[in-house]
Amino acid sequence: MQALVALAKALFGKLSYCSKSGALAGLVAGFFCALGLLQLAETPMSLSTTDLFKGGLALGLLAWLVLLLVIGVLLRYGLKQVALFAFIIAVITALLTVFINYAIQVPVLAVLIGLLVGILVGLLLCWFCRRR
Repeated sequence: MQALVALAKALFGKLSYCSKSGALAGLVAGFFCALGLLQLAETPMSLSTTDLFKGGLALGLLAWLVLLLVIGVLLRYGLKQVALFAFIIAVITALLTVFINYAIQVPVLAVLIGLLVGILVGLLLCWFCRRR
């Protein structure tokens, strides 16, 4: 367990708060994308952009609830303080994760793609907020 914590600190220790939030949202979205892609592999069918958008919004809401639980409740930042930011980062990350994973259709990489997308979205939002 200590080795896992040391690895997590080495990988994510220097990331900003925004990037860590995005990474968590990306992990949630990527995990469920992987499950969806595995299910699509068994019954081949194509999804419309509207279906992907609805799925991305649903995963964004789920990721938002996870962020509220982890950041707002467990880390005690307060729900009011993080609700809007968590919603924005979760929805953007989930939508991008769904569209990218559906485009490449490799379920094994879905969680990693979600993680990377979340980190990048978090970095961009953090940079944008600092510029304002």
